[in-house]
Amino acid sequence: DITAFHVEFDTFHNVDNPIDDPTNKNHVGVMLDGDAGDHNLYAEFPTGTDIEDLAWHPVTIEVTGTNVRVTVDGTEVINGEIPNLDFRGGYIGFSGTTGGKTNYHSFDDLEIIQQCLVE
Repeated sequence: DITAFHVEFDTFHNVDNPIDDPTNKNHVGVMLDGDAGDHNLYAEFPTGTDIEDLAWHPVTIEVTGTNVRVTVDGTEVINGEIPNLDFRGGYIGFSGTTGGKTNYHSFDDLEIIQQCLVE
């Protein structure tokens, strides 16, 4: 059973690291069960998108059944299926890491909307 998923906003290409990035470009990734190296879905940020500009960037993450949709600044960057995804809620957490580098990691105005759809 898949008990957790996480979404990363990655701006540093990892080399010589146990975690392999799927691309050397800044990207968004969706991983399962705490495995930071297993990108089930990922997409590079659109050309011209700079999330390291110290500005706020609205992000939405929608999970509907096995579909995960992520938008950044109103632009859809991920919309895909993860087979067997059966996420029914749980804990939410945030973290930021840079290893030996520096960067800002901030979020604000968190809103969680839970909706049960009747089929």
